Amino acid sequence: MQIVKRVDASTHLIELKPVDRFQGVNVYLVNTQKGWILIDSGLNCEEHEKQLEKELKTLALSFGDIEAVFLTHGHPDHVGLASRLRIKAYLESKDRQIAKSYSRFLKTKIESVIQELNEEQAQKVRHALDKILNRIRAFDSFYPFYALSSKIAEEYALTLIRTPGHTPGSVCYINSYKTAFVGDSVIDTASVLLLDLKAYFNSLKTLRSVNASLFAPAHGGLLEPTSGVQMMERKYHKRLRACVRALDKSRNLWKVAEFVYGKELLNGELLPLILLQTKTFLTFAQKIKIWRWPAFLQLIASIPKKRLHLL
Repeated sequence: MQIVKRVDASTHLIELKPVDRFQGVNVYLVNTQKGWILIDSGLNCEEHEKQLEKELKTLALSFGDIEAVFLTHGHPDHVGLASRLRIKAYLESKDRQIAKSYSRFLKTKIESVIQELNEEQAQKVRHALDKILNRIRAFDSFYPFYALSSKIAEEYALTLIRTPGHTPGSVCYINSYKTAFVGDSVIDTASVLLLDLKAYFNSLKTLRSVNASLFAPAHGGLLEPTSGVQMMERKYHKRLRACVRALDKSRNLWKVAEFVYGKELLNGELLPLILLQTKTFLTFAQKIKIWRWPAFLQLIASIPKKRLHLL
């Protein structure tokens, strides 16, 4: 199986394998005017360290040849190995707390959701959350990341595009070959957790207009830019419509999540994340007051899917 793949004249894709329920991660090795850099790095674990070291050797490179790591956001499957290897890594400042301890950040977010539940529901969420936190604590990073800026990115011939939504500090980079490294903002695998839906929809509009010929995501396959953005718009507008329909029946967080995702998923380990995601959708719906608009569902249903991005 080919692990290292050529993306463009300056870029290699290294596919790091799944570890402990984390999906595999795409790490990009880019040759710049200042030397080799990585876009994202993988988990803080021996498995990813050994695999990346092995794949670098196939290109006659070692960790010592890596000048810097540019991170798309602060989640552990992106920042962890940079922390482990003590390589200079640049991260948007808004994601520093996430990178330092994602387990602590996630716990705080979920605790705010628990406040809206009854005691029985809260117990189920805490039980599932403990399992998630026990798994991800091992990958927390305490390495002091360097502050990211457009000026620093330009030194490595990268254009920095800020794309918040998945996390507050999510970013993308575009190299001189018009390859856009989009992190988790556009992926063709599982749905990503969004923390700010309005910001995310605005980021998709930004990505729709960037001068890129290829999207290189952190998970899954390479994507054509326009179809990639449309895919994400369809996915999350569909979820938004489902949440609005649920609001017509109940404004209870648990009930809405049950309506959108189904009872079966609410009995699994993903329960805390599902409720957090549902909360994000409800917050967006309430901010723009669409639940007060009786004709909203009829209107959105009448709009062709190809024009949904205009909403």
